[in-house]
Amino acid sequence: YVSEVSNPRAIQLITPSVAYMLGTSTNDTNVNVPVLVQSRAEFTTKFPASPSLVYVEAYFLQTKRPFYFVNILNVGIIDPTISEINTALNSLSEALETGVIFAPELFADADRTDGVAIANAIGAKGTELQWLTVIDTPYAARATAGTDDVTAGSVRAFATAIGASTKPSVNLIFPWVVNTNMVEMAASAHIVGMYIYVWTRDGFATPPAGTNYPLTGVSGTVTPINKAVQDVLNPKNINCIRFFRNAGWCLYGSRMLNGTFVNSKVVLNVISASMADAVQRLVFANLDSQGMLFLRAKELAETVLYRIWLAGGLTGNSAQGAYSIICDNTNNTPSTLQAGKLIIDIYLTPSSTVEVVVVVPHTVTIGGLEAALENLLRG
Repeated sequence: YVSEVSNPRAIQLITPSVAYMLGTSTNDTNVNVPVLVQSRAEFTTKFPASPSLVYVEAYFLQTKRPFYFVNILNVGIIDPTISEINTALNSLSEALETGVIFAPELFADADRTDGVAIANAIGAKGTELQWLTVIDTPYAARATAGTDDVTAGSVRAFATAIGASTKPSVNLIFPWVVNTNMVEMAASAHIVGMYIYVWTRDGFATPPAGTNYPLTGVSGTVTPINKAVQDVLNPKNINCIRFFRNAGWCLYGSRMLNGTFVNSKVVLNVISASMADAVQRLVFANLDSQGMLFLRAKELAETVLYRIWLAGGLTGNSAQGAYSIICDNTNNTPSTLQAGKLIIDIYLTPSSTVEVVVVVPHTVTIGGLEAALENLLRG
């Protein structure tokens, strides 16, 4: 006999849970394929004499979560070409776990022109996969904030030169850091390790920045960053590393290069990937005359969005105030349905990030607090 059962596949949120580092090594047996790395020791065995070792160490200082290393096939030259980098990037696909891409070794050896090309290549892959990409400044711009957007070698000029189409996927970090062995190094390994730590412990909707998440293994930055410098760079969506008393060295910015907050970008990526996975259940479904397909589509979308709202990814005092789903005859015309298409419109408010907290003291006379509060309530 045939026993009919409901669809056993539970709807899962597809969240960023793993990192993908691009680099080089003398080992030419594991090239252009993501290889799982669970420790520093394992990395040195699989990828001997890799310039990325210092970045692997920095990553594991922030989190114990494993990452994938993509060893770029580098034929006969010191630095990989953009073509070779793109070949390595093509090993990353939607079949893999959703993650974040970074390549500190590549930026450490790049001038500004090469750095822009590398950033565009990595950012384009992030856009394609709807993954986050964390980008370093190239060596030439590792320490120069610049006073405008065109000063040669400045981080602002570097940021301006990155292509507009890739900026929504690019998270730019400045400046380089100095580790506890007094080595100057690109900072993305520290940052990505911290991101994975935050998302694993506190959830994907959490802004991964601030004094709650100090960086381990950092003794300084190549150029000092104070509030005045950050006030210039933050409006340009350049995320700065600063020192704070009682906290240490912290990432004190959380923006994508197009101005979107990092957690908002992550939430949108989670929605996109999770919805794409959920609605696969509707592909090749029968279009009935009772509206049951519309109802089923809305229920699938509701399941995804409600879970994201519960996780803090959507802003609203209630689920109804955070999102709305439309899937009926108003947005699915007969011609659309006849063509085999089903449209689900979703209106939502992704969670944002508090960047500034303003404390305003109000002094009152002795015994005058109650009267002052009454006057405030009266307006």
